[in-house]
Amino acid sequence: MKFTGQCVCGGVTWTVDGEAVSQFYCHCRSCQKATSAPAVAIAIFPASDVAFSGQPASLSITGEEGAAARLYCAGCGTRVANKPGAEGFTELLAMFPPLCDSTDWFQPSMHLFYEESGIEVSDKLPKYLDMPEAFGGSGKTL
Repeated sequence: MKFTGQCVCGGVTWTVDGEAVSQFYCHCRSCQKATSAPAVAIAIFPASDVAFSGQPASLSITGEEGAAARLYCAGCGTRVANKPGAEGFTELLAMFPPLCDSTDWFQPSMHLFYEESGIEVSDKLPKYLDMPEAFGGSGKTL
């Protein structure tokens, strides 16, 4: 799969050329606070499959879900990606499908931190208390 995206002002653009490792909706408090939304659409890609044009700035954060770096455009402030800091995940980038030129490729497979959401979602996707075991979570579903 190959697609492009950009921040609101166009100062940071990117091309993704590869397959997503995972696609989901995250309902964690950290994502909620960063976006002022009850959930965020996320697609995880190997960092080597993502090429940026324009240099995104980086802000290191440590939340309840662990450490990460938020990559954003210094011009308009749009968060363009997250770089997980957890062991085993540092070579990945969390990209945000709504910022991409097309979202036809986005096929979420689950909801993470669903109990923190505060909204009811009626799709048939699994809804995890935190994360699947493969992501370092409990694997418990609601």
